[in-house]
Amino acid sequence: MERQFREVLDRTMVVPGKAVAEAVELARESGTPVRKKPEEIYDNSFVSNLEKSGFLKEIWGSENYKR
Repeated sequence: MERQFREVLDRTMVVPGKAVAEAVELARESGTPVRKKPEEIYDNSFVSNLEKSGFLKEIWGSENYKR
């Protein structure tokens, strides 16, 4: 089971923009007023900086952490 989990785990910690957009759309469909655009709700720059610095590769070792 752990092997299967590792196959689908995205260790980059990136927030998928499509998932946020879908959540916003669902909220709007249910009557929740969402005034912000999906891209205004999340910010992946912190994760991008972690990746550029080599930190993610360091904590996950030589294992391919990108899925």
